[in-house]
Amino acid sequence: TFKANYTRPTYKLFVYGVFYKDLSGPWTKISVHGPASPGSNAKEITVAEGYPPTAAGQVDASYLLPDAQINELLTGQWYYIIHTEKFPEGEVRGQIIKE
Repeated sequence: TFKANYTRPTYKLFVYGVFYKDLSGPWTKISVHGPASPGSNAKEITVAEGYPPTAAGQVDASYLLPDAQINELLTGQWYYIIHTEKFPEGEVRGQIIKE
């Protein structure tokens, strides 16, 4: 599960939390990518840091959005990936959409 909050337009801070369980092993990287439509690939934008890798848990992070990326985020062009040793290209991938 991916939960996020965007404090616009004053602070332009994207705060997110990734809740995960039942991975094949501890994650090796949790990253956010964009811009891309579902099923397409894009460059890495930010990486969650400061947490010990586990196979279940929660990781929280934040990212200060440049103006050029605000519309990408708000129009669902970003996705996240949870990488593991068994699946280095990504065990879990999810498009980030506005509810």
